[in-house]
Amino acid sequence: MAKPVKYSIEDYNTHDVLKISFNLALVAAYLLKYFYIMFLLPVFSKVPGLSESVTLAMPFVNKFVEHPANLVFLISSLPAVLVTLAMFRRVPQTKSPLLRWAWTQGRPLLLFSALSDIALMLLYLLLGIRHLNEMYILLLYLDSMCFFYLWKSTYVIDVFTQFPEYKKGS
Repeated sequence: MAKPVKYSIEDYNTHDVLKISFNLALVAAYLLKYFYIMFLLPVFSKVPGLSESVTLAMPFVNKFVEHPANLVFLISSLPAVLVTLAMFRRVPQTKSPLLRWAWTQGRPLLLFSALSDIALMLLYLLLGIRHLNEMYILLLYLDSMCFFYLWKSTYVIDVFTQFPEYKKGS
């Protein structure tokens, strides 16, 4: 009897590895939220054409960045930055051992990112640095959903086991 096929041919990219699902890309993008707040939005506010769109968010960004205690939240985004870089360089020409390692460890890194964000938020609540509000509840919920998705999805487990073999100049 033939072994059942786990994924269809459409689930693989041109490098014969599983495609990165939309959900996984969305989770990685969400876990970069503090990176966006601290670095990208202030830069985008200076770009002509984009500045009008970002202007509405800048008072909230400035309020967040003004508190040095919030810089700790960048720690939870760092593993997601590494995985996202590996995600964009998941091609045969990539010879960087760091990016290849980051991809094979992508699931634990993203789990750590979500869990550390939850832990930091709960710690800030317990220490009285922050107060529970609708935004905090939403962030805790989203981080929890990201954590459980990464923890339970067999597709995520399988996609992080595959990185294209190195081919010089392909």
